[in-house]
Amino acid sequence: MAQELDGQWVGPMPPQIFLDEFLPLESGTPDRPFLRNSQTFFSRVFRGCQVESDMYPRLIRRIGVAGVFPGFQLVDTSNDPDPASHDGKKTHPDISCYENTVLLGNNKMRWDLIRAIFELKMLERKCDPFQENPPKAENPFFSESTTICGRECRGQLVGYATQMSARQHLTHAFAVWIGDPFVRFIRFDRGGGVVTRRFNIESEGDFLLDFLWRFAHIGDAKRGMDPTVRPAAEAEVRLAHQHLSRWKSVKERPVVVMDVPDGADSIREVIAWGSKAEPDSLLGRATRGYPVWDTVLKKVVFLKDSWRALGPDMEQESAILQKLNAHNVQNVPKFVCGDDIPGQVTVTHLYASATWNLGPKREEFIVRAHNRFCEDFVGHSLDTFTSSKQFFQVIFDAFIAHQEAFQKCGILHRDISAGNIMINDEGRGILNDWDLARTVTEMACGPRQKYCSGTWQFMSYPVLIQPDKLHEVPDDIESFVYVVLYFILRYMKHSQLHNLHRILHGVFESWEENDDGTIFGGGGKLQLVSSRVYIKRDFKVLDNKPLTEWLEFALRAVHSWHTYYLSISQPSQQPDSESPILASEAIPAVDKNSVIIKDHSEFVKAFALCMKSSKWPESDAAKDNLSSKRKANEEPQSSISQKRRKSGVTQSMVTPGPQTGTSTVPSASLQFPPMRVTRSSTRLQMNRDQALGRSTAGPSRLR
Repeated sequence: MAQELDGQWVGPMPPQIFLDEFLPLESGTPDRPFLRNSQTFFSRVFRGCQVESDMYPRLIRRIGVAGVFPGFQLVDTSNDPDPASHDGKKTHPDISCYENTVLLGNNKMRWDLIRAIFELKMLERKCDPFQENPPKAENPFFSESTTICGRECRGQLVGYATQMSARQHLTHAFAVWIGDPFVRFIRFDRGGGVVTRRFNIESEGDFLLDFLWRFAHIGDAKRGMDPTVRPAAEAEVRLAHQHLSRWKSVKERPVVVMDVPDGADSIREVIAWGSKAEPDSLLGRATRGYPVWDTVLKKVVFLKDSWRALGPDMEQESAILQKLNAHNVQNVPKFVCGDDIPGQVTVTHLYASATWNLGPKREEFIVRAHNRFCEDFVGHSLDTFTSSKQFFQVIFDAFIAHQEAFQKCGILHRDISAGNIMINDEGRGILNDWDLARTVTEMACGPRQKYCSGTWQFMSYPVLIQPDKLHEVPDDIESFVYVVLYFILRYMKHSQLHNLHRILHGVFESWEENDDGTIFGGGGKLQLVSSRVYIKRDFKVLDNKPLTEWLEFALRAVHSWHTYYLSISQPSQQPDSESPILASEAIPAVDKNSVIIKDHSEFVKAFALCMKSSKWPESDAAKDNLSSKRKANEEPQSSISQKRRKSGVTQSMVTPGPQTGTSTVPSASLQFPPMRVTRSSTRLQMNRDQALGRSTAGPSRLR
């Protein structure tokens, strides 16, 4: 998890400025209790500790003696994972902060109720997560620690903040790192982290005392709690149980009431009972999807909650949906209400311009606004298809939505993936998740960022090999082909079942890394399309002639696109060139009119012709071809870090599981390239530990 925020830390902030900026006291707040020699109040607190666990009760007792933390309790949670956490997320900080009103009983670790975290380390372990020379030093610097222990500790802190933010509705979170005898304060939000210089607890203990006193006296909103979400009343809980039980989380989650912007200065309340997926990353969009009870419409709708990137020409998804609806685009969700939540914008970037900051500069950070909107569609995951013909119809429906959005509105989706094609209650397809879409007019101005957008597994070869490439219609159509191919391989009977793992890895997971750390991919897709590597020339969907023939046509169509792309991307290439290109010989110029997928027309004909076939099988509902052993043993563990602007790819969000409103999954088993620290503007940027799989680890995307 240490990689999660690499290059996204502002510091070293002076501790007093941290206190004044993030924990300001209002007039009338009582003075902190007087303590003689407060600067050295903690001077002997850790003396004689043999192991880290000796430190926890000593610090808790000493703070209790000070009387500077009224209304809160500190609890040793170093050995108490939260039983309500999902498998793989049962982490626990050394000391957790709760309000005094919380009755913990036998469950000391409650991520849904924790208010701040403390991480403690022994002196000799040298586990400072950062390294610095102060600004007044001869050679001032500040960076993430590169020691093994330092990286591990930083990863722990990021992991705790991630869990805390996933289980609660927060705008930011606080942590205290103590590496005897040093202390750092940290503030996290969805844009990065602000960290103080380290100070000595034995000689500057006043800072810690002041932190505790201030934290206890500021309001919930300043502590990070989202004021637009509240616990449900008894009657609202009954409504949730009555209408939302179908989507109840496997792990118990509280019923809450959320405010959704509903026009100018108006708010609509909806009742939610747990999101269908909890964000696995601290940074980025952190999208959560909820089937909710709309208290105005008196029906279940779908709510999407995310932290969207702000920037020139970056349109809200809700505005895009309204355009699609206004132009009567088929097979897309209907917008209900929603907008950015007033006053909820990340602030980490603001401090990157401070004179004391020795970390990344302001332009290195993405500013994000909290957005919440509802759509009148709660669908089913794509892997719940009842027959291959129904699956194909669903894809065709989504393709029509894509065509009409482009032709009627000039909007390109740019993230065609298994997670964004849904099945409605009538068994037809809906193209969902338009948050990465752009207009043709806007795209004419060129790329707005130096990395591509989409979901790695389904992105086109040209986009994977050239991360800053401007997205085009053929790129999206190519992605449709990969969605169909993936579901054939994973959920249908075919002639290459014995090579399934190899195909999934080679085509959907493959990646390469340049000497400078730049990640690119698509080689497996290029080989598959050009010469049927991995699936063989005689590949067949067993007992399914229509789908077999359509796939062959689709791959030939994509090949025409690859041939054209290579011809224009390497116009002066000579056979003896030493340039590192994929083609070994010069590629002659190709007329774009030869590209079958230059527009939607040929594919619409192919879809329609295939649907008319009388040779579709009947009883071939989705059946997962991946063994349970593979799923269990190969679940990705933080294989992708967030290199957002620095990377070559953004990925789509982890979204709700089967029978939910915004997406489905390919596989819990596919893994992506590990990242490393870099400042390049074309690094692979991905989000989430679990890269694939809606009900298990669904597609994840970050912009």
